[in-house]
Amino acid sequence: MKKNKKHYEVYYVGKGWGCYAEDYQRTYLGDVWAVSEKQACNFVRFRHRDNKCPNGGYNDSYLGDCLDEGAVHFTYEAIEI
Repeated sequence: MKKNKKHYEVYYVGKGWGCYAEDYQRTYLGDVWAVSEKQACNFVRFRHRDNKCPNGGYNDSYLGDCLDEGAVHFTYEAIEI
């Protein structure tokens, strides 16, 4: 039996701590039909691949400073419409 697909909006979200703002970044990447939030994030991640990240990059990436005064954790987030 097939699962029903749902419509999701996918965002690239950066949450910071320390010297970085808590709501560092929230970028709308697009909408997609998928079975789950995880699959929706994967579809959009792969859609935005380039020469630097031929597989679409990773779900998690970090931005931080060399003095360990703070960092930003980036993830993909899907919200059902």
